[in-house]
Amino acid sequence: MASEREYRIVIEFCVWCDYSPEALSLSQFLLNYFGTEIKELLLIPTKGGKFEVTVNGRLLHSKLDTGEFPDTDRLLRTMNEMETL
Repeated sequence: MASEREYRIVIEFCVWCDYSPEALSLSQFLLNYFGTEIKELLLIPTKGGKFEVTVNGRLLHSKLDTGEFPDTDRLLRTMNEMETL
């Protein structure tokens, strides 16, 4: 029997920068795509221009590093290729 993937996702987003809509949209997108494979989805309001996506303890995207919001196709590819716990 194949084991189901398990994802623990943390999205940290700057409230002062009004990144809440992007965080909510990405959360909904990931829930629709992965469904019950998501075991935990945590939204952390923060400040300082952050929009970071961490999956199973691995930072997959940082807007502070790239200057952009995450590309969902790239994020999905990376998550699908991950070894999960």
